[in-house]
This record gives sequence, C-alpha cells and structure tokens, in this order.
Amino acid sequence: EKPEDHKQRWVQALTDIANIAGEDLRNGPNDAHMVEKIANDVSNKLFHSPKGFGDLVGIEDHIEAIISKLCLEYKEARMVGIWGQSGIGKS
Repeated sequence: EKPEDHKQRWVQALTDIANIAGEDLRNGPNDAHMVEKIANDVSNKLFHSPKGFGDLVGIEDHIEAIISKLCLEYKEARMVGIWGQSGIGKS
C-alpha cells in the first residue's frame, strides 16, 4: 500500500468518527448536568433495553447486585472500577 493511500484511509476514518452524533455540552446548563444526562442514557440502554440480556442465563441476579452497589438513589458522583483477568467478560 502506498503511503498516500494509507494516509487517505486514516483521513476518512477520522472524518467518519467526527461525524458520529453525540451530546453537545452547550445543550445543558452545566457540565454536571450533561454528565448526569449521559450516565442516565447509558444506564437506560444497559438496563432497560428492549432486547435486554435475556439470552444470558442467570444475568439478572448479577445486574441486581451491581445496581445495589451503585447506590443510584444518591446524587453524589460515583466511580466504578472493573478489573480481572483478560478474556473473562468484563465488558
């Protein structure tokens, strides 16, 4: 592959990524509001998805355990770390 072709592929890939729709921070009153909005959007997609996790046997108990540990009823900021051996399904 020629260097110019390689460069053009990178330019196209970065252009495609830049055109993906996202959240505009100017749409909220402050950064904290937008972080909360994004976190809620992600949570709704994970835990209230129409297709859900139905094909993963026994996943419901694990989801409930994680939700209880997150203490979602509190408004303070939270940080979650997930660690473990590679390839065990942390994603």
